[in-house]
This record gives sequence, structure tokens and C-alpha cells, in this order.
Amino acid sequence: TARCQGARSFRDTAGNAYTFAGDATRLYRVPGADSSTWSNVSIAAGYTISADETWELALYGSRVIATDFADAIQSYVMGTSTLFANLAAAAPRARHIAIIREFVMVGNTWDATDGNRPNRVWWGASDDPTNWPTIGSAAAASVQSDRQDIPTGGWAQAIIGAVGGADGLVFMETAVYRISYEGPPTVFGFYEIERTQGTPFPNSVVNVGPFAFYIGQDGVYVNNGAESVPIGKFKVDRTLLADIDPTYRNRVYGAA
Repeated sequence: TARCQGARSFRDTAGNAYTFAGDATRLYRVPGADSSTWSNVSIAAGYTISADETWELALYGSRVIATDFADAIQSYVMGTSTLFANLAAAAPRARHIAIIREFVMVGNTWDATDGNRPNRVWWGASDDPTNWPTIGSAAAASVQSDRQDIPTGGWAQAIIGAVGGADGLVFMETAVYRISYEGPPTVFGFYEIERTQGTPFPNSVVNVGPFAFYIGQDGVYVNNGAESVPIGKFKVDRTLLADIDPTYRNRVYGAA
């Protein structure tokens, strides 16, 4: 009923395909091979995503997890759920989501205590995406749940898992951080590998095998988990950046 603001397709453990899409007020699903009938699978209250935000969706086992920043993180178990439901009352709201090893990690967050924390990444319990205990508590330590405020680079723009030898990457506006699982008590370490090259285009980041492709401040780059290399220098970068309207950076999407 409105402009699509994010979509992903997944397979359940039996190999059945599910396609999900979200607009400003609803989440929809196309079941199986039916590519023409969209079912409203939203929570009863619907959603309140603004025009300049996007839905991000990730798969944990058979559980589809969706986030839009304006609403509670959503959960839908393929083969079981009829409608989406709130993932966990204690989970923060977030703009970005990724699966890093056995953790659900979100970034650019809001919570009732600290409000907006655009440079924060936060992860729930190991092996349990529905468990988000109070950070700093014994319960959180026992399941390795924690959070980290990234010190440089501005807002968190994207999180992806398994790039090269890194467990994941966090893309900031003007920096890129490598994520390394280190176990208790730190759980994850965040190491700056790019200080001048992040992305102003959150949806441009694409994970392909051991690489992450993205649009940086001045053109197209590929990162191997350790460093970024320019791959569009001169003609490609000039053509691409001249065609992009900076007012709609959030509508620039990358895909493989």
C-alpha cells in the first residue's frame, strides 16, 4: 500500500522460500512460490517508520528478525509464526542488524535509559536472540551480552558478518571497524582499520564471500576485513556520484 522500505528473502530449514517486505506501517510476506499475493504479517498495532528510515532483516536459524529504529525489534519464526511479534522487551530499538557468530548484533540504537546512541553497537545473549539482559549485570555476563560505543567515525551505518578473517565489520560515516570475537570478559573487540573512509550510504554495503563492497565518501571500495581498496577510481566514481541525489542517500542500495 506504500513505498517499499526494505525487503529480504530467506529459506527455512526445509528449504521453503519466504520473502518479507516492509513499508511505513506494515510488514508483509509472500509464502512459498506465490510471487503475487502479499499477506500482512504485522503486529496488531502496525508500525511508525518514517520516510527516511529503512527496514533491515536478518536470519537467525529459522527466525527472521526485522528492525526499523522507530519500533521494537520484530521476530517471525518461519514455519511457526502467523504474525511478527516483538523480539524482546529489553532489546533496544536499532537501525542496523547483523548476525555475528552466534550473536544478534544491532547498531545505532535507542533505549529508554540512554536515548539515541547512534555510535553504539549492542549484542544479546549467545545462542539466544530473544534474551537481552541488563548490561553490566551478572545475567548479562553469564551469556556474554554487552554493548560498545564506537569512539570515532560518527554514526554506525551498517554491520555485516564474516569478512575475510574478521568476524564482522562496523561501517561508520568516516571509519570502518573490524569486529573480533575475544570471549569473556570483553566478548568482542572493535578495531579501527579505516579512519578516513566510511560510508554515507548505509544500504550500499554488500557482503560477497570474503569481501564487503560499499560506496565510500569519494567512490566505490572493497574491504577484505583488513583494509579498503578503491575499485571505481576516476570515471566510475565520477559518474556514480554525479547521479546520486545526496538528499536520498538512504535510498541508495547495493546488491550482488
